[in-house]
Amino acid sequence: MELVEDGKLAIINPPSAFLLQNKAVQAVIWGLHSENHAFFTKEEHEWIDEYFLPTYLEPDFFIEQGLSFVKKPSFGREGDTVEIYTSEGSLAHADSQRSYMDFVAVYQQFIKHPTICFKVKKGNRKGVF
Repeated sequence: MELVEDGKLAIINPPSAFLLQNKAVQAVIWGLHSENHAFFTKEEHEWIDEYFLPTYLEPDFFIEQGLSFVKKPSFGREGDTVEIYTSEGSLAHADSQRSYMDFVAVYQQFIKHPTICFKVKKGNRKGVF
């Protein structure tokens, strides 16, 4: 790491990492899954059903179904540029940081994360997992 710190070596992600960082891949996976495509085995379809959120490149599905949804930049990080919409399609919350406005967006079903209580040095805290 010393070479990196000294500016003598640059590290880049391999192309495989770059591809999988793109949230649009989730929309492709969900699209194939929702069509029950043979690309995935029965077991893989079960995994997708259990662990993936419905993800699309347009918000239409959520608006038509009356579901709350989240708009995320395809290459965003740490909640930057994320917007949450109500089931009527109205903006409910927008992150104040807008660093990824130029990226293609994906739309995912909004879910509330479970809240957990945990102990820290200063006492008990509550947060999302």
